[in-house]
Amino acid sequence: MKNEDQRLKQGIEAFNSGEYEKSQEILGPLAEGGNEQAQTWLGFQYLNGLWVEKDPVAARNLFLEAAAKGVDTAASNLGTIYEFGWGVEVDFAEAARWYRMAVDGGDPAAMNNLANLLIEGRGVEQDVEEAMRLLEQSAIAGHPAAWASLGSVYYSGLGGVPIEKKRAKECYEQSWELGGPTDPATLDWSDVE
Repeated sequence: MKNEDQRLKQGIEAFNSGEYEKSQEILGPLAEGGNEQAQTWLGFQYLNGLWVEKDPVAARNLFLEAAAKGVDTAASNLGTIYEFGWGVEVDFAEAARWYRMAVDGGDPAAMNNLANLLIEGRGVEQDVEEAMRLLEQSAIAGHPAAWASLGSVYYSGLGGVPIEKKRAKECYEQSWELGGPTDPATLDWSDVE
């Protein structure tokens, strides 16, 4: 294993164990040297203010460099930056463009995020069929937020999808088992058989 690969692995391990200062010390020089994986991990630290001061502009710049080198996670993070206006103006069309790039590379988070734009027609033409295909693909890949999104669609009938509370409950339960955001016990299931 090359020295740069070893350092990258050490930086990612430090990040995953919550040692953000150590992670930044290792990943920073690698990112400056053009390592696209280090740029992505360091961008995430700047986006979330993990040991470094929260700086969405610095994060965006790092993600842009990494995405230009084909890192799907970086493209997905750029989509999120534009969708929520972190350091930039909210731009759903630009968010969709970055999500689409990450989806083309197989990123499950981007599939979920693009599907949510498609189902509501934010920044893109509404396409419920494509949105459902992406949500199902992301859910099959084990992405908990996609299961929660499917639950929302079936629970509320988003995008004109027929309400199917039993199916919604199953989706929320799957999401919750995977560490997803919505505890199914907090929703009203009184009309579910």
